[in-house]
Amino acid sequence: MPQVFKLLILLLLVNTVLNYPLQAQPISAVVSIETTSPKDSFIFYKEGIRLKFSDFRAAMPQGTNNVAMTYSGISIAMNGVTKKDQLLLTIKLSTKYYPYKSWFDKNQLDSNVLQHEQRHFDISAINTLALCNAFRRIDCDSFFE
Repeated sequence: MPQVFKLLILLLLVNTVLNYPLQAQPISAVVSIETTSPKDSFIFYKEGIRLKFSDFRAAMPQGTNNVAMTYSGISIAMNGVTKKDQLLLTIKLSTKYYPYKSWFDKNQLDSNVLQHEQRHFDISAINTLALCNAFRRIDCDSFFE
């Protein structure tokens, strides 16, 4: 597992656990990837769904030499509850594309540009899956020993 994932996982779990009584043992975690939302301010990554030119809604900035810009990233939501002396963690990961920040040069439209920008979104999704798998491999009970 890459060191950056280990550090991120440690920071997230420590932050979550510190917000709950230390006597709450053992720890149990459910990890999932979200793919639906009622909001239109972002698009969740879904396998097989491709970006379209209409998904690039921001205006192209003045003075740029770039042909397009894709804004995407990973979101992490963690929640913990104590039930019967056990800390239950829920970890939700998602890959999001932000259409109102993403743009392209309308004078240079072609399928190669769109495919290139799709790859940036795909890379975000690959990293989301890697982080999800890293969370799932953690033995929560021994992680803090």
